[in-house]
Amino acid sequence: MNDNEKKLEEIEKQLEELEKEDRKFHYEYISQKKFLGLPLMHINIGNGDFKAKGILAIGNQATGILSIGVLSYGLLSIGIFSVGLISLGIIAVGLFAMALFSLGIVAIGIFSMGVLAVGQYAVGLYAIGENAYANYVALGGKKAYGKVAACKTSEVYGEVKFRYPNKAISEQTISASIRKSPLGVFNEFMIYIFKKVCYK
Repeated sequence: MNDNEKKLEEIEKQLEELEKEDRKFHYEYISQKKFLGLPLMHINIGNGDFKAKGILAIGNQATGILSIGVLSYGLLSIGIFSVGLISLGIIAVGLFAMALFSLGIVAIGIFSMGVLAVGQYAVGLYAIGENAYANYVALGGKKAYGKVAACKTSEVYGEVKFRYPNKAISEQTISASIRKSPLGVFNEFMIYIFKKVCYK
């Protein structure tokens, strides 16, 4: 065996040892102060299934008032998959969800579904997006389907439908049509958006 082969063998051994050390990575911190029986801060991260639970929880699986993790559950939840009152992530479920794939009362994302859905592909009782599919009111760029629907292109379907910008249909007609939908807060929001977008 020559010198080069010996050096190569030593380097391979060192790389194997480094890989083993990387696989063992783990860090945990739990604050001594507690509130309602939970630590104020719990950080538990590493290679593996590590759970953090606290007011502020950071971990592979995090549960807390403010949670940050791959899987996160909390009032304010940030993670790859997040569930909470306010959720941010790749996949988010919550009262207010903002993600690539979002599901919530108010859902914002590329693919969104909710009472009020905003996104590239929006599905909801009220929908705003490039492709908007709504039970009541839809405002779309390419497609709009709803009882009241407005769209830039010709793919608009509904009981009251029009392409925008369009001043032929009065603001009062649109407002009255939208107000027939059952959820008052969202109706007023949609009227405001319709006025801003359709009647420039």
